[in-house]
Amino acid sequence: MKTDWISKLMHIMAAFVLMLPIAVNAGIIGNRNSRVYYMPWCTGYTAIAEEDRVYFDTTTEAKAAGYRLAKNCSPTVCGKSR
Repeated sequence: MKTDWISKLMHIMAAFVLMLPIAVNAGIIGNRNSRVYYMPWCTGYTAIAEEDRVYFDTTTEAKAAGYRLAKNCSPTVCGKSR
């Protein structure tokens, strides 16, 4: 019984943390050399050299500029599309 509320609290905290990139508008980073863009939760998001970064507010903006989503970056987190 005692662990039920702990489990619920953990789920609420996890949901909050997953929403943080959207809430703080972490943004989308594109690599001007490869023409690939990364979402905040993607592997490689922080690996792009500062001089090669292009910042986008939306995926639509990135696609319109000729960028594609990184192949190792899933557009879903925990089965829910962003």
